Amino acid sequence: MKKMLPLFILTLIVSIQANRGQNRFVEPVKGPFVKNDTLFFYRQLYVVDHDTCVSACFLERNRSSESYKKYVNAFELDLKRGKTAYEYYYKSLKKRYPKPFIKHDLQGLSKEWIPLNIYKGQCYLDGMSYGFKLFSDSLFIENFMDGPLPHVIKSIERKSDTMYVITCLQGINDKGNYVLTIHLINKEKGIAVWKEQMLNTDNTSYRLMVTKEGATGFDLIDYITFEEVEGLTYDKIDYETLIKEKSNH
Repeated sequence: MKKMLPLFILTLIVSIQANRGQNRFVEPVKGPFVKNDTLFFYRQLYVVDHDTCVSACFLERNRSSESYKKYVNAFELDLKRGKTAYEYYYKSLKKRYPKPFIKHDLQGLSKEWIPLNIYKGQCYLDGMSYGFKLFSDSLFIENFMDGPLPHVIKSIERKSDTMYVITCLQGINDKGNYVLTIHLINKEKGIAVWKEQMLNTDNTSYRLMVTKEGATGFDLIDYITFEEVEGLTYDKIDYETLIKEKSNH
């Protein structure tokens, strides 16, 4: 995911020059450190002829910035870019389930969800994270690097104000039905633990997610990549403990 060099970072480094024909790099600087009101976790400068390039991991707090808005709305963009892959998977599902898909009441469940990470006890969005999720009235769609993958919703059950169970029909390569349990651990901020299971297998995974509406309550850890950039090591999450703590309130 390569990004245009933002103007504010360019102004930090334009004074660095090199002799024509000479390529070199400055040793990477690990943070966190603040430069011109920007918090950097990592930065690597490259001088190529008279041009200076940068690879960096930094904190984007500006909700109106291009990179922030692009990330929060990434699923819409990726659905367009991944249209061919999506149509392929959708047609495959229609071959397996030729009848019209049943429309379900979402029962208050938010439609769009974004991955959330924890770094040193604080929640952040991450500009390199895929795994956006989307519900329509008949489909559950996951976004991966290879494109959007649709699942046919079999049922949606609202077990409580903070718990939903969504069952999807067996997919093309699935060994069993796909069951998603959403535990809202902070309704006000839109934060939830997602437990994803493939029935008849040992395949179970967890993910911390936030609604698209709630996503703007969190800063974005963003990246500029000229070369490989060093990312952050996020906190390990005890998902079952989070679920139990919420259920005991």
